[in-house]
Amino acid sequence: MAGAALILENVSVWEGIRRSWQLTRGSFWRVLGALLLSALLTGLVSSLIAFPLGLVAGATSVLAPGAAISAAADVLVTFLSFLLSAVIMPFSAAVVALIYIDLRMRREGLDVELRRSADV
Repeated sequence: MAGAALILENVSVWEGIRRSWQLTRGSFWRVLGALLLSALLTGLVSSLIAFPLGLVAGATSVLAPGAAISAAADVLVTFLSFLLSAVIMPFSAAVVALIYIDLRMRREGLDVELRRSADV
């Protein structure tokens, strides 16, 4: 949670780490479980998509070594891998942000402050 505290609270690196320890105290296993589940899901999805792409790139390298089609397949696979990362990374960032907000709501009553500021 240090990265989220660093960005959302505009604090220094060491203060972000200290803030992360404060927020996760008593919730370590729940936070770790959610982050591991998120990493498992993103890894599984990216592997399921990257495996066929790797097979195609490998097959073109074996069937046409040194040919332009092999280089084009490598470029295409690299581009699709970057595209896959661009789709998956926001999910991982959203998980971290939601855990951070959940911790702040549970520890500091952030939801009450937000309601009060919204005049609800």
